[in-house]
Amino acid sequence: MSPDQDDTERLHRYLLGSLSAAEGDAVEAAYLAGDDAFRRLLAAEEELIDAYVAGALSETDRRRFEEHFLASPARRERVAFARALARLPPAETSSAAATRAPAVPTRPRPRHLAWAGLAAALMLALLGSAGLLIRSRALSTELARARAEQEAAAERSRLADRRTAELQTQVGRLSEELAQTRSTAAGAVVVAVLAPGLEREGARPSLRLPPRAETVRLRLLLEEDSHTRYAATLQTPDGDVLASVRGLPSGPAPKGRAVDLALPAAVLADGTYVVELKGITRGGGTEGVASYQLRVLRTPTAAP
Repeated sequence: MSPDQDDTERLHRYLLGSLSAAEGDAVEAAYLAGDDAFRRLLAAEEELIDAYVAGALSETDRRRFEEHFLASPARRERVAFARALARLPPAETSSAAATRAPAVPTRPRPRHLAWAGLAAALMLALLGSAGLLIRSRALSTELARARAEQEAAAERSRLADRRTAELQTQVGRLSEELAQTRSTAAGAVVVAVLAPGLEREGARPSLRLPPRAETVRLRLLLEEDSHTRYAATLQTPDGDVLASVRGLPSGPAPKGRAVDLALPAAVLADGTYVVELKGITRGGGTEGVASYQLRVLRTPTAAP
């Protein structure tokens, strides 16, 4: 098969919609880049139309032609025009074109001028058809991309809402379990479970300290356990560091992983605190992991 025949065959496949998306984009880029490629495309369209009208297409190509090529109203008009011309005897073709001329005394138009006007009209129809095809493909691509981005954003929002709800449920359940086992005896250890980011949802947990509590253990839930060791600092909302601990390991939690931070109860007065958790890197540095907020309420000592 010669290069010209191979090119014509590729254009026929493009017009019948049997090329891949990448191959179709390459054909469109070619005929947008130069007049020669565009003229070849128009010639290929004419060949397909003539073959369809003459019944010379294979069953597969005929079906593709009717499903894909004839999807354009402009193309359907061209096929109807070609079919009408094919039905006329050669001697009547010129007379059919002549009937469209104004019925006023005039010198007969040369036949080639009548066909020149017809060719110009066909060229305008072809240009309009090709322009509509290009615009249609561009709009389809933009619409598909916009829908994909919209669905991805909606899915991220659903996952974030579900994760927040799970953390809130987990914190509430663990807090209830721990409250049942919490003791007010001397030397008692008071435990609080903290989840990152819940302060943004108005769900900042509160910890009530009995008068004789000596140790507070904060269980810091992890969204992702990507370090072998961690460092934690207890700060005021203004950034004043009250305590700092390094080398904390992570451990299993009812759902996921957590880091336990033990602090002397004496460093906690009534008020709001921030716990900054950082992961220790292999080089000994640190990188931020999560922030936690806690409201501490001191239980007054009972009067003797």
